[in-house]
Amino acid sequence: MRVTAFALTVTALLLPFSIITLVVSCALNHQEMMVGGTYLLSSTILMIAVQWFCARRTHCPLCMASVMAKNGCSRHRRAKTLFGSHRLRVAVAILTINRFTCPYCNEKSLLVLRTLL
Repeated sequence: MRVTAFALTVTALLLPFSIITLVVSCALNHQEMMVGGTYLLSSTILMIAVQWFCARRTHCPLCMASVMAKNGCSRHRRAKTLFGSHRLRVAVAILTINRFTCPYCNEKSLLVLRTLL
C-alpha cells in the first residue's frame, strides 16, 4: 500500500509541475527547460503506470473495495476528500499516520504487517 500511496502522491505533485514547466519553456523558447519538462512528464507517466499496476492489490479489510484504484463503487456520503480526490486523501493518510479511512465504508483501518502462523 505504501508504494501505491507514494506513487499517487508523487504523481499529484509532478503532473502540475511538469505541465507548468513545459508551458513556460515553450513560451520562453528555452531548450534546456523544455528537456527538463519532458523528463518530468515522462517520470510522471512512469509513476502513473506504477500506481495503476499496484493499486488493484490495495483493499479495505472490511468491505474489500480497492481503495487506491478507480472503481465504480459508490462512496460513503460522509467520505472526505483532499483537493477533490478520495484516493489522494487515503494515500496521504497512509504515508503520514499509517492508517486510513475507507471512502466506501467509512471505517478506519490500521496498516499492520501480516504474519504467518
